[in-house]
Formats: sequence, structure tokens, C-alpha cells
Amino acid sequence: MQGKDCVKVAVRVRPFNKRERDAGSSCIISMASSSITIQDPRNAHNRRSFCFDYTYWSHSGFACFDSAGLIK
Repeated sequence: MQGKDCVKVAVRVRPFNKRERDAGSSCIISMASSSITIQDPRNAHNRRSFCFDYTYWSHSGFACFDSAGLIK
């Protein structure tokens, strides 16, 4: 896309809130580079993967945020 503006998409996976922790929720998301995989908690073989420009775990220290143009 020469000469055109591009949209970059960043996704952040947040930690469980108190209600989710109290309910015994488990994480069904895994990340590898810029890919996120979501696993159906009722069927381990049913997975969906998505690609984004940037992916972050919310507890990773936010060190990568400047690469997405966000404030540290």
C-alpha cells in the first residue's frame, strides 16, 4: 500500500478481574508472536487463531508499547 495510510491493530489480554478469579476461571488464550489462539473450554480440539500487528499480555511490563506508538 504505497502512499496510503494503514491501520495497525494491537490487542492486550488483561488479567482476570476479582469476579473471574472468584469463579475459578481459566485462561483459554495463548499467544505466539503476533498470533492469538482461543481454545473452546468445552472442547480442547476446537481452536480459533487470529493475527494482529501487536499482541500484549497485560502483565508483561508494557515494554513493547512504544513499538505500537503508545505511551510507555
